[in-house]
Amino acid sequence: MSQDGFHHALEIGHQIHWYTIDKVLGQGGFGITYLGHDNNLDQRVAIKEFLPTEFAVRGEDQSIKPITQGQEDMYHWALDRFITEARTLAKFDHPNIVRVMAVFEENNAAYMVMRYEEGETLEHIFKTQGILSQTELLDIVLPIIDGLKIVHQAGFIHRDIKPANIFIRADGSPVLIDFGSARQSVGGQTQTLTTLISPGYSPIEQYFTKGEDQGPWTDIYGLASTIFRGVAGKRPVDTMTRSKQILADQPDPYIPALEVGQGRYTTTFLQAIDQGLEFRHQHRPQDIATWERQLTREPSEQPVVGSDDATLAAPGITDVAQPTQLLDGETEIINPPHNEPDEQSKPGSRKWVWVVLAFAIILIIILLAALLKKPGSKLTPTPGPELSVNDDRSTQISSLLAQAEKDLRANRLTIPRGRNAFERYREVLKIDPNNQTAKDGIRSVMTRKLAIIEKAVKNRNFDRAQTHMNQMRELLPDNQKLRRLNDLIRNARNR
Repeated sequence: MSQDGFHHALEIGHQIHWYTIDKVLGQGGFGITYLGHDNNLDQRVAIKEFLPTEFAVRGEDQSIKPITQGQEDMYHWALDRFITEARTLAKFDHPNIVRVMAVFEENNAAYMVMRYEEGETLEHIFKTQGILSQTELLDIVLPIIDGLKIVHQAGFIHRDIKPANIFIRADGSPVLIDFGSARQSVGGQTQTLTTLISPGYSPIEQYFTKGEDQGPWTDIYGLASTIFRGVAGKRPVDTMTRSKQILADQPDPYIPALEVGQGRYTTTFLQAIDQGLEFRHQHRPQDIATWERQLTREPSEQPVVGSDDATLAAPGITDVAQPTQLLDGETEIINPPHNEPDEQSKPGSRKWVWVVLAFAIILIIILLAALLKKPGSKLTPTPGPELSVNDDRSTQISSLLAQAEKDLRANRLTIPRGRNAFERYREVLKIDPNNQTAKDGIRSVMTRKLAIIEKAVKNRNFDRAQTHMNQMRELLPDNQKLRRLNDLIRNARNR
């Protein structure tokens, strides 16, 4: 009996080695997975057959062969990699990684025999239950992370982590399935690469590279996307869409987990999701253990009471940075790249960068002095009517200052709107234009923003510098000094 709807599949009842084919469980670009019966051990198994349909086909004798002679080398290379990786995966005996029981060659192809797991996919659970709690999501993801540690240590990555590839057993324990082992072998073939992409779950490096930019951070993106699906009720925006917007100098359309999950999950948990979904692979955690620590870190605030920048990193800055310092851990910027080329080594670029930085420092110092001293400025508007009771006035100021200090510790410098340190200090100055704590707080905010912009310009990351400049100009739209600094950054960008 043929298996309707599945091209090239073996027929039901077909005998291969000592396994009998019962039905097709699924088909992808590089293979078909069957439910089979192990006649030797009298148990059900999952059998994955190597069949890269982009460049191979099944013949009448059931054997697999390249479509053309010109594809023979690629086919045999891919087949060798399938067998090698299957044998490697068979060494992993972890309860949350699919167990490979055997691998054998037949029909000019190869077959990977895996333990058959009963239950349902996480994709099905998401469709029926919608969003899950933080505890439920961690109960699923943390065991998977534990299994991936040994996989990554052996030099392998899954490359296709998504809800459909996480199976939830009847006892509630998760298992990561479908490693798609032939994926490495044809990673450089652009005509077949599209079959490896899972929109919303695949990072940008899987669209364009031959594999050299893929690593543990690639699996982290897939896991972070999977958690995002359980937080938001939908998968994150596809990285190809993000790429088009970013290349067009438009805002990243990714809506951060900090925004969609506010009030329902802890800050640190949502920040870790956003870190795992950074667009550039250099900006994500580089190993799964580091990301695990971020996911499970004790929160400084919970539950989430507000959102922050879409590119948050780990919080923790408590000291005010000087204008020439680099703010390690600053949470309003994307994590600094690890392997970006040294653009400043290009002829003529270093001089221009430092000209911009010098102007920036001078202008910000002038700006601070003007804003904090000028009567009627944006920071020192004419105070409204005094409260009838001085105690009420002091209480209001104390409350605003306490909230502003909390914002500083959480690095909510100028965003989100209405709930950031800058605006709270400004509210204090409306009540008490001479409040020194508020003035010092404004200086702290402006100094940190300057350091962020300085670091971005020094790294020639003008998109980042422009983003933070836009945030400042939104708060002070009529300030001519900020406009001049904005023009300097724009000119440096065009050099």
